[in-house]
Amino acid sequence: MNIFLKDNDLKILRYIIYNNNCTIKKITEFINLSDVYVRQSIKKINTYLKLNYNFEIIKTGKYFQFPSDKKYIFFEDFSQNLTTSYLSTKKIRIDYILMNLIFQNKVKITEIAKIFNVTRLTISNDLKEVKAILKTYDLILESKQWEGISLNSNSDRFCFFSIEYITKILFEQSLTLDINNQYSNITNPNLFEYFNCFVDLKTQKNMIFFLKTLVKTLNLNSDIFSFQSFYAALIFSHIHNTYKLPSNFYNKRKRLKKDVDKYFYIFKNFENFDLVNKLNLEFLAILLVGNTVNALKTHKFFHPYIFDIILKLENLFKINFSDEDKLTLKNMLKTYLFKKKYELLHFSLPTKSLSNDDLNFISKVDFLINKEKNAIYYNDIITFSFFLKTLKRKYMYQYGKEKNILLVDSSYNLWVSENLKSFITLNYGVKNITLINIFQNINWEITVPKYDAVFFINLKKPTNIASFSTCYEISYFGNNHFFLEEYINFGGKI
Repeated sequence: MNIFLKDNDLKILRYIIYNNNCTIKKITEFINLSDVYVRQSIKKINTYLKLNYNFEIIKTGKYFQFPSDKKYIFFEDFSQNLTTSYLSTKKIRIDYILMNLIFQNKVKITEIAKIFNVTRLTISNDLKEVKAILKTYDLILESKQWEGISLNSNSDRFCFFSIEYITKILFEQSLTLDINNQYSNITNPNLFEYFNCFVDLKTQKNMIFFLKTLVKTLNLNSDIFSFQSFYAALIFSHIHNTYKLPSNFYNKRKRLKKDVDKYFYIFKNFENFDLVNKLNLEFLAILLVGNTVNALKTHKFFHPYIFDIILKLENLFKINFSDEDKLTLKNMLKTYLFKKKYELLHFSLPTKSLSNDDLNFISKVDFLINKEKNAIYYNDIITFSFFLKTLKRKYMYQYGKEKNILLVDSSYNLWVSENLKSFITLNYGVKNITLINIFQNINWEITVPKYDAVFFINLKKPTNIASFSTCYEISYFGNNHFFLEEYINFGGKI
């Protein structure tokens, strides 16, 4: 028996994959179809999965969940299918409508219907989704007879929504040039023809050259998302070259105004670029301020959720990240949040199985970031977790160099502790390591406080120091060691 999943089935499947413990109600709200249809679709999906992959979606009470241990097998085989099938003309129409509102501040239902060869009713239904997107920015569509539908642009929200949505279009397009890329090509290439009507190719090239020069001169840590947002700010300024932020925008953001003004002094050094004299660079300056480490502290309205995540990560791993690492973490998290918000798909999950240690680490990061809302795709959580592991090891190595360690051994010639000493020195950079035998006459209550950490190798701690927080029991046999990495940061378990 052959089962084929239709477009709506694939949307429901995607939603369940990326939203753990979702309900029928949540799915119906997402897809705007009846709960009867959704239930029938889930039955069909389960039949398909059972026939082709020998597993089903898990249902616990009213909650549905895609088995996490099956994601790797499923994605590797099915991703190409899913990506191609989800190339939705509805999404293309919504992009086109929003770009019209941003560039021209108006749309006419009849004209859009003719362009896409659909009925007015279809476009009216699309506008319901457009309104839902705009509602998150407190933007409202206004309808006037014979004039079409327009957007209230007298607001800073219009400016920042426009820049964000242009960034989304640029971001998608820039990451879909390679067919092996992890991002699916869900943007209509013809949309860029529409772009070119408002921003000619020569101007686009000048903008990119200016930004590359600016980024290099300022030595900015600019990832692809940040760069595309800078580019989007220039495009918005080019289209709305007389647009100014409302006069009250800086009332409660006086520090932001000072930081923005600093960039205007910098821009004067680029007056040889014709763009600098023609465009309103205020929006670019604001984004440049938001791309700094200080923005995490002094301008939290840029990244309130990200700032909170970084603080929680520092508390979880007992690490104080450097400014450079905080900026990298911020850029990664902002990109991941943006991808999930605008459903930018990707399927390049690891094909090899992960160890239990990796899965435990990933689950901690996943819980910390996604416990209140599924803000980031699970496969981005995996990528982010491995980067965090690299950072953790780096800081452990740095902290270890400054520590004094005592290794307590039961072997006669201390051969076990000698091996462990070599291992710790090689892997963690610790140099101040003392070895002693458990059978020596030692006053533990006096000795232990002299060291940052005391490791009892294959031994139980003496009862009179059992409560000391710097004493650890570890198992170590030659090159096989257990629990060492958990304790080597001298702060207890991580």
